Amino acid sequence: YHPNFLKDKPEVHDVIEITNGTIYDFMSKVVHGGGGTSFITIFEWIKENKPMAKILVYLTDGYGDFPKQESTKTVWIINNHDVTPPFGDVIRI
Repeated sequence: YHPNFLKDKPEVHDVIEITNGTIYDFMSKVVHGGGGTSFITIFEWIKENKPMAKILVYLTDGYGDFPKQESTKTVWIINNHDVTPPFGDVIRI
């Protein structure tokens, strides 16, 4: 099993499977905000591409469109106390 790093704005457009040889690709990615987040697109991508995924760890400010509920265990890492997702566990940083 190898984790995947996904970028979305507003659709999934960058997927990196993280292995020992690709960690530098992952580290070189510039991640920035700018609005337009739909969390729905990541869950749709998982259903189509990684249906056996056991967990999703989502780093976000929490502002965006949430699906109502998802079967993939989700951990939201959120950088504020203003937004609470409708499901999953939340870690605030």
